[in-house]
Amino acid sequence: SKHHEHVAKFFLNPGVHPMGSNFEIYAVKKNGEEFPVDINLSPLNTDEGLLVTAAIRDITNRKQAEEQIELHYHIQRVINAMLKISLEPLSLDEQFERILDLIISIPHLSLQSKVALYLVEKPSSDVLVMKAYRGFSEEERIPCDRIPFGKCLCGLAVSLPAGDADGAGDPL
Repeated sequence: SKHHEHVAKFFLNPGVHPMGSNFEIYAVKKNGEEFPVDINLSPLNTDEGLLVTAAIRDITNRKQAEEQIELHYHIQRVINAMLKISLEPLSLDEQFERILDLIISIPHLSLQSKVALYLVEKPSSDVLVMKAYRGFSEEERIPCDRIPFGKCLCGLAVSLPAGDADGAGDPL
């Protein structure tokens, strides 16, 4: 019914008009898949009467780019807040707790709101030590509090050189 109201309103005062400026519009492909679109209406007076054309554009790539920009904005916001926290007169443990809260506030990451922060306490150590964690219920197993380099996924990741995802490089 809203759409019919908008159509009637358009024909009372036809003009170039973008549709969906206050909401998102989706079209449907032949296979049933929905995708986001922009629709612009353009009236044209002809000898036979008013003709209205609709230009429909697939904006999937634009929406994906907007989502990436928004995610990067949130990540930069969190990094800036983390830097501010590092300058505050707080204990390291308090800083870690606040930083974890910031990290899980990032959209898309909050879907996986289980997080733990590990550090290598001593330069010569080959053990990660958990400093803070969030999102684990009492029924769930709390993450390991100490992880030797090369053991389980976290210990293996830290033992690989930066950028060596396949594990073919030498340990740090």
